[in-house]
Amino acid sequence: MENHIRIYYKPSVLYNNRMIALLFMGLGLVLFIISLIFDDAKDISWFSIGLGEFIVGVLMFAYHKYEVYKQYLTLTETSIKKNTLFGKEVQFKDVNQVKEFANEITVISKSSQIVIDTEVIQPESLKRLKKALHNKGLSINKIEVN
Repeated sequence: MENHIRIYYKPSVLYNNRMIALLFMGLGLVLFIISLIFDDAKDISWFSIGLGEFIVGVLMFAYHKYEVYKQYLTLTETSIKKNTLFGKEVQFKDVNQVKEFANEITVISKSSQIVIDTEVIQPESLKRLKKALHNKGLSINKIEVN
């Protein structure tokens, strides 16, 4: 088994994503109940809207659980992977440049790039990320605007 480092989301990011999912599910249930009470509405299908809202909420909640389980990034000995639904992976040997600008770290390789949003990462994890990049011989070029 390969050693890996997890870069964690801030708890507030996960909390907000969970609350939005629950809000959609709750709104879907309320609209479904409205459709049962006012079933004679001709212009608006409250049942369809409620069902759609509820399904979106369930999908968002499932994605939230995925985020909790996988977290934001995984660093291995050979690569960095962004754990999104269609996540990207970059091999360290292919990295040309690492740039930091406006709360983002961009890891650029020959064939692709990963944009890392530093606003959603726990501060301790951000330190571990920067240290791991430094240990791989990758220096972060800070871009500053005057």
